[in-house]
Amino acid sequence: MEPFIENCTHIREAVCDMYTPHGNNKSLAMQSFLASQFLTDIIFLASTDLLLSYHATKASSIVTKKTYQYYFTHVPAWELIQAPRPKWLTGPNHASELTFVFGMDWYPSDITISKQERDLSNRMIDYWTNFAKTGDPNSNSSTGLTNWEPYTSSKKSYLRIDLSDSLETNLQLNESYLLNSQISDLLQDCRSEKNYTVVSSKLGLLKGRRASYNGTTVYQFKKVPYAQPPIGEFRFSKPVHHEPWADLRDAQTFGFACYQSGTYDSEDCLFLNVFVPRNLSTTPLRPVMIWIHGGGFTTGRIDTTDGSLLALFGDVIVVTIQYRLNVFGFFSLNVKPFMGNYGLYDQKFAIEWVKNNIASFGGDPDQITLFGESAGGVSTTLQAIMPSNKGLFSRVIGESGSALARRDFQTKTFETSKRILDNVGCAYSSNDQILTCLRSKDEKTIFDAYVKAAKNVSIVYSLTTTIGPIVDGKLIPQTPLAALENSSSDMYRTFSSIDILQLIPKFARNILPVNPNASLQEQSQMAANLYGDLLEDAPTVRFLELHDTAKNTKSYQYLFAHRPRWEVISVRPQWLIGSNHASEVPFVFGLLRQWYPKSVPVMDDEVNLSDRIMTYWTNFAKYGNPNGHTGDDWPAYDVTSRKYLVLDITDHVNSSLYSNRMTFWNTEIAKDVKVCKTKEIDTDLSTGSSAKKRENDTSNGSLGKARSTSIICCAAAFSFLLKSWD
Repeated sequence: MEPFIENCTHIREAVCDMYTPHGNNKSLAMQSFLASQFLTDIIFLASTDLLLSYHATKASSIVTKKTYQYYFTHVPAWELIQAPRPKWLTGPNHASELTFVFGMDWYPSDITISKQERDLSNRMIDYWTNFAKTGDPNSNSSTGLTNWEPYTSSKKSYLRIDLSDSLETNLQLNESYLLNSQISDLLQDCRSEKNYTVVSSKLGLLKGRRASYNGTTVYQFKKVPYAQPPIGEFRFSKPVHHEPWADLRDAQTFGFACYQSGTYDSEDCLFLNVFVPRNLSTTPLRPVMIWIHGGGFTTGRIDTTDGSLLALFGDVIVVTIQYRLNVFGFFSLNVKPFMGNYGLYDQKFAIEWVKNNIASFGGDPDQITLFGESAGGVSTTLQAIMPSNKGLFSRVIGESGSALARRDFQTKTFETSKRILDNVGCAYSSNDQILTCLRSKDEKTIFDAYVKAAKNVSIVYSLTTTIGPIVDGKLIPQTPLAALENSSSDMYRTFSSIDILQLIPKFARNILPVNPNASLQEQSQMAANLYGDLLEDAPTVRFLELHDTAKNTKSYQYLFAHRPRWEVISVRPQWLIGSNHASEVPFVFGLLRQWYPKSVPVMDDEVNLSDRIMTYWTNFAKYGNPNGHTGDDWPAYDVTSRKYLVLDITDHVNSSLYSNRMTFWNTEIAKDVKVCKTKEIDTDLSTGSSAKKRENDTSNGSLGKARSTSIICCAAAFSFLLKSWD
């Protein structure tokens, strides 16, 4: 008889990865505890979570039906089950809450019932009987009860019941996901050997998955480690080469994202995914495209950007990479050993891995293109100007991000990092003590300290992120703008050797026109224009201008002007014109049908736009020209004609994008800032309906006469420029 399930080592590896000790504590006691946790999760957690999810989904259509979850964590003075228990077993025994539900009468006479436990019992009785009466454990007549929110599919709230109750969310979400979703997916590949393939990398054998899209094969290698897990002694340090492995390593499922909220994420996250179209032939070698995700250097993941369709469409190999984020990726005190930029070092390490290993997958190590969106666009262009990267790749595509973007390349990192030390209790005078302290804390403690610090550092009109890349003197020797304006610098020489394709997203377009009677909606749109120009448009145009001075390479500019029927960022005010940030991403990956909700139809006009974008992107990766070998539908950018392609349902070429406004930011303001840095500034700021100064200036691109909302934004922007413009 043939076994029903075979070839399931990847399931074992997924389970062991979840329930094997990470970090410094790998004692037998910890291993025993995690083994017991695994059994408990299988017996109780997985089935309970599945039942709650089903009920919450069904109940969502019936307003009066609600679902509630609780987690009893109190270890009683006396337990119902008296079986001996090992010291390493934490938490209450099975059925321990029953004594509290029935009023504490089960305690033996020689056990004193404390007031705290009596109060806990009374609260539980209130919750239980309230639910029996009304279907809601909360009651207006009951005092001392924590408000118990319903469990929903979107917000998995639960009440942690202890001597002091608390409302929390996402109970053991990673474990539930593994047991209820990931394992069922893995089982699909376990009945035969036909759905996997093996590739030999320089570190060892990788077992990837053979998938099919519309009858065409694509090979997927996921969760491929490119560095040692950055935990324990490797936390807050540059990435370290991963050790080779002797056994066949499963690479069929995505790894966790880098830590950012505690939901499907982990510090152990330095993985990449490889998508190979049609076959694994090494003749001829295919061009390679490396995707760097966005998220403001604080969030982001790659399990939603499957590169299979893009790889098949353009016959290129697509690689998606993860890198450390937020405090784990960019903590810096600007002194050794806390120089920061760990996330950028991770990116560089991943690019080097691709350079050294991609030939085994049929990729051409001499034809590597970086592409990324938002912080990923900033990252691709930062990587392009790092002197140590020369020769690693030849082309970059920056979507909604530039190395000159002042929002993401800023100085608040140091302030945020110092606050983190205070919040986490590691503010020692010795750097060695600080490092030891930080490495001793669990990931949630450090992340929570960062979140608290970020709230204190950020402001309403903030033009910078709270933590991110910095000038460290080594990876980034000097500020990008200063380096790129100096054609003899190493950063400029690296930059000038690479082809560039850059996006400016379409936000509405006339910066603060003279109109003292503008409505609040019009003022808001003007303020959005100002922020969009300052944070994205002007830096991108300046980046292209500087790149055009290197005549041996080409630059291309585009404007994504289409407003999709569904957007990645769905929340937007009615007055905001144009597409939202990140709206082009599903078009780039050909994922409209995968990302659009079922209620939103995918129309041919958007599919055609996506096909054209994928053609342009992969042509650029292959030839350094989005038009391919022939054609000039998309002209190269130069400082004379300044031509760019408008990507919309119908594409067209235009020139001199926002010319007056770009001159204003990149020329006029730059001069004003230099003057302001050398003398005291006398500034009038009106809090009424208009500004006192420049009210007669009606030229396009000037601040003109605007009402208070716009003037406040201008003041914030100008203050920011004085501090950050180099």
